[in-house]
This record gives sequence, structure tokens and C-alpha cells, in this order.
Amino acid sequence: MALSAGELLLEETVLLSKNANYRLGHGEALGGRIHLTSLRLVFEAHPVNRVVGRASIFLPTITKLEDSSRMLAKSMTVITTGTQVELVVWGVPALIQRILAARDALPTGTPARVLAELLAKPGLLGAEAEFDAVADVLRAPGFDPRDGVLPWPAHPLGSASAVSAASLAFID
Repeated sequence: MALSAGELLLEETVLLSKNANYRLGHGEALGGRIHLTSLRLVFEAHPVNRVVGRASIFLPTITKLEDSSRMLAKSMTVITTGTQVELVVWGVPALIQRILAARDALPTGTPARVLAELLAKPGLLGAEAEFDAVADVLRAPGFDPRDGVLPWPAHPLGSASAVSAASLAFID
């Protein structure tokens, strides 16, 4: 389970990949892999899970990373401008450092550039993100993110991707 060139954004590179679980919040965790890229943290669920697909958390939207490990259960919480995700993964302290280093290395203007690319090609986030509907609202003339409610997909991985991508509109 690796990201193909067609699944990456322009100028995006994969920095590392690790096995991980994505907690859905009601006791269920999805097995899969996380990929840290130069622009986002991507969780890709194994095809044998009840819920399959991919979740993207864009690095500029990450406001805090917490080591939420408890005894032998190693996990981290990713807090963004619009959502919170818990990942069960080994090597939490080193992973947090890598994510922060990648986020802090982003050049000025990255959120606007990435959002523009997603609006031009909303399918890049995958079908489960249903980003076409969100993109239509974001593209509307005179759209102000503080005024309206954006449509969110029901898919748990897709909603994380849509929230993270739409949050790029709020970042300078």
C-alpha cells in the first residue's frame, strides 16, 4: 500500500510510510498505513477493513500533535483547525518531530496553492471525500468561509479529508 504518482499533488513527495491504526472514536480502529508526505499526512486503510479508503490531513492545518500513548498502546493525536484524529503507531516521538519538521519547512503560500490545486481537481482526495460538493461551495463567487456551512461527506475517512482541505481556506 504505497501512494502512486497519480495520487500525489504537484511537487509532493513521500517522506515516510508506517503501519498504523486510525481510531474512529467509538472503539473501532482501522488498520492500514500512514504516509507522511511533504504536504500532508495520509492514512490508507487496508482493504479488509469494514471502512476502506483514505484520509488526508494537510500539514498547514495541523495546530498540535500530542503523544497520547497509554502504557503499551502507542498513539498520537493530530489536532487540526477543523478536526482531531487519533492514530495508533509505534515511534510516536520521532514521528511527531518528522511531521512538525515537514510542516515547518512549507513555503509561504502553500495552503492557497494546495487548495487551488484541489479545487481544480477535487477527485485527488478520493471518492470517499466527496470533495466535489465542498469544492462547489468554496468556488462560489463571494464565498466567505465564516458565512456558510459546507457539506461534509458521511464517510469517516472522507470527512477528515474534506474538513482538512476546506480548512486550507482559513489559513494565510
